[in-house]
Amino acid sequence: MNQFVRTTMALLWLAPAVFADFKYDQNSRMTGGAMMSMMQLAARMGAGGALQNNDSTVSIQGNRMATVTAGKTAHIVDIDKEQIIDVNFEKKEYSVTTFAEMRAFMEKAMQKVGQPAGDISIDVKETGKTEVIDGLKAREFLMSMKYVTMNPQTGKNGEMQVEISSWMAPALPGHKEMQEFHVRMAQKLN
Repeated sequence: MNQFVRTTMALLWLAPAVFADFKYDQNSRMTGGAMMSMMQLAARMGAGGALQNNDSTVSIQGNRMATVTAGKTAHIVDIDKEQIIDVNFEKKEYSVTTFAEMRAFMEKAMQKVGQPAGDISIDVKETGKTEVIDGLKAREFLMSMKYVTMNPQTGKNGEMQVEISSWMAPALPGHKEMQEFHVRMAQKLN
């Protein structure tokens, strides 16, 4: 009976993925740098999925968005119920975070951090590469973010750099629905 209840709940939570107004796939890959070294250490310490590539499907239906990663986890945002639900299918566990709890967490984090204690620079350049992706002509953009800060104890500077390659297409079908969902969620979260 418990298995039936869990399966039914999972299907109800994932309904946006089946009947989505808009759905897209995304993937992320770690290719090197200091973050890669940290993830390798995390993997050796038992965080087995730390180095895995992440392939996800994001589905939006009205005021619900579900992100299903490799069929192992789901992250569901329900604006109407003001809830964020995380499901781990392998461990058969789930957690629910309310928007009020999320707001309190963000406020507390902002009080701790205050203003960034360093310099952040962001540079976006079009690479000139084009490719047809799912029937749409897309252009590649490379965004480089660099964060430099000083360790107050040692006086030495530290630097973190992230590069993100994005392929952009004009008039992407469904983009408006995705953008409107994120605006509604931001308004609810304040």
